[in-house]
Amino acid sequence: DLRAILAYSLREVNESVRILIAKIYGILVGYGSEDTKDFNSEIKSLLNMTQKSLEYQHGSVVALSNALFYRILFFKQNGDDVAFAQLLASDELNESTAYLITLLTDPKSLLTLAAIKGLSMIGCSIELTLEEVKDVEVDATTKMDVDESKSSKNYVFKTILQLLKSSQTKQKVREDAAHCLGHLSIG
Repeated sequence: DLRAILAYSLREVNESVRILIAKIYGILVGYGSEDTKDFNSEIKSLLNMTQKSLEYQHGSVVALSNALFYRILFFKQNGDDVAFAQLLASDELNESTAYLITLLTDPKSLLTLAAIKGLSMIGCSIELTLEEVKDVEVDATTKMDVDESKSSKNYVFKTILQLLKSSQTKQKVREDAAHCLGHLSIG
């Protein structure tokens, strides 16, 4: 099976080769998984790469993002509204989104960059399934933020904006953070 070979190759040391392999693997999972059970098991295995090497983690995050993005495109192109609605309500999409959000604050910039790109890809095709938190007005001049969870739209927006504004963040991460904010506004 080609997917098994590509999954093993996600640990490639060369970053550009690893990204290419992860994109191909993601496309195969997104378009090539005939049933939901097969797709969900692939997503679960990609989510369980946290204890592996940095390269393997990076490859799995890129593959995870691409698999979800191309699965969304697959259902949109085929007009399969029932399967699309099931995907939007699935635990796999919610867990994947939550995982990508946690990587936004990861100290390893490689994983942060992959998470930004992943949220950007998914966010430009659908509205992320995050909870909305409203700001509570104290008076006309002051606003106080409500304690927000990491699964809120405000948290994601503020975290990506902080990465964009920070002078300590690498330039490539800042560029992709700007792109991500634009893509999230589309979804």
